Amino acid sequence: MILIQNGVLQALESHRQLKLKQAESGGILIGEYRGEHINIVEATEPSRGDRRSRYRFFRRSERHQTLATKAWNESGTTKTFIGDWHTHAEDHPSPSSIDTKDWRRKFQKRPMVVIIQGRISRWYGYWDGKSLLEAGIIK
Repeated sequence: MILIQNGVLQALESHRQLKLKQAESGGILIGEYRGEHINIVEATEPSRGDRRSRYRFFRRSERHQTLATKAWNESGTTKTFIGDWHTHAEDHPSPSSIDTKDWRRKFQKRPMVVIIQGRISRWYGYWDGKSLLEAGIIK
């Protein structure tokens, strides 16, 4: 089970690509592994140094790592980098071949959560270290 705090979802929604020329946004997800469960407590937001265009987001700012390291240290090593999120300029997003290729390269043999924020809905996935599984929603 993956639990996502409301503040994380609000942060993602604040970056929806509602305007015609608005660039993609993205960041990392910070949380805790709790046995078989994952609790996502924070999402970093785009910052200076990241590269953004209408249809691509490249996380290049050191700020994402700095915030992950801070969470790790302040939590006594329980909070960590747990996944990625980014936006798509579509109402109901789904991963592109570029997304899956990127996740395969970045998340080798490590379980991670991936979220794509669209204009209306969100797509949730779980990368098990080898393949991508779409996550269902329980409210």
